[in-house]
Amino acid sequence: MKRFAVLMVLTAVCGCHRPVAVPKVSLADLRKEVDPAVRWTPVVVPDKENGWPIFLKAQRSQYITSNGMAAQEPIGLFQLYDELTKDKPPNLDHIDQAEVCLQPYKGRIEMLKQAIAKPKWSAWQPSAMPNRSTPQFRIGAVLALSNALVIQTWSSFHKGDRNAVREGLLLHFRLGKRLIQAHEGMLGTLDGILVLATASANARRLADKNALNVSDLKTLLAEINQSDLSDDFLESLKVEFDRLFVYDIANLAFPTKCPADVGKSRTTIEEALLSSCKDPLDRRATVREASKYLGALLLDMKTETGIKATLPSLPNASALGWPKDVIGSGWPVDKGQYSTKPLIIDKQETSRSSEKLSKQANPVGKLILAWKMPRYSKYARRLVDLRYVQMFSQIRLASDIYKREQRAQAASIGDLVVKGYLKAPPINPRTGKPLQLSGVIFHR
Repeated sequence: MKRFAVLMVLTAVCGCHRPVAVPKVSLADLRKEVDPAVRWTPVVVPDKENGWPIFLKAQRSQYITSNGMAAQEPIGLFQLYDELTKDKPPNLDHIDQAEVCLQPYKGRIEMLKQAIAKPKWSAWQPSAMPNRSTPQFRIGAVLALSNALVIQTWSSFHKGDRNAVREGLLLHFRLGKRLIQAHEGMLGTLDGILVLATASANARRLADKNALNVSDLKTLLAEINQSDLSDDFLESLKVEFDRLFVYDIANLAFPTKCPADVGKSRTTIEEALLSSCKDPLDRRATVREASKYLGALLLDMKTETGIKATLPSLPNASALGWPKDVIGSGWPVDKGQYSTKPLIIDKQETSRSSEKLSKQANPVGKLILAWKMPRYSKYARRLVDLRYVQMFSQIRLASDIYKREQRAQAASIGDLVVKGYLKAPPINPRTGKPLQLSGVIFHR
């Protein structure tokens, strides 16, 4: 028995046996394993009604590099923003600089207006479902466009064009909303939250400068009140799961043949650790377990307070027997540098891990669950951020309208509700109870 045990360990370390080849499962079949509550079903939007393709053109800029990050601009947007929003009036040079800074963006902003005018934004259509890659969506380009909208409103303010200020703010708010409503995935949704927060802060600063009258403030408040974006956030999470989990499991070539160095021996990760494992990867079971976890998470997120219930437990990769070097590497889905550069695994740990993993069912799938699914809990916290952004945007605008019409500051949120500036007391996203703000804290 001792000789047999030694032989098993040497076989795993030296790669004398080939690991089991795992048959592929089509993306369509794997999608059937997803819980219906989590399954994403794209909505067909006619091309003539979809503003997303126009937006993709609008986000491009000569100052955006090929990887989507903002390159050096002739005049820094952030520096110019600081100059234009100071308490003292900016000099004429700053206003002229704003025009130079905005010049590359004017055509893009006009295209953005055309995109916003369309009834709906839909980032994914059924014909594109097998394709994982995000269609030309660039984070840096969106943020640069958002900053340009800020500069444009302040430039309009200093020129005395109040209508342009209002329309610029409306465009900014709508850009944030549409990014979330497009259901591009969490990348577009998180960008949308940031754009909304930027637009809200900009509106408040312009209101403090008396750049907006009561009618303008009411128009902006109506825009914010128009839609609750929580359901769109949840839909984007389903898209993310379909695109970046189910798709990856369906297209994972296994064995991956990623090289590994165990002591002085060159082998592959599978040969080193999984040669004796009869069931290294069960694609269907992995997707089922992941969708079960996400389903419980989505159920929690539909409440006012986000995560509160006990979620299904996720596998512990270390307890399963995976070496620490493998756990943090991103293997097997995000192979990255290990597709060419060997992963160095401790020889003694490899021996222990190989023996433990040989007794596990679906150890590779459980490893993927262990490091991929916690990110969805982190996304859930961003829903709380979205609810805060919407809530405080409403409170700020309502308090500004109250101040103008009542010629006094509201003492508390209750005053805004009693006078009808807010329909109901806002709910604190973290507690699920009515938000309580008054006095100095309220005015801040």
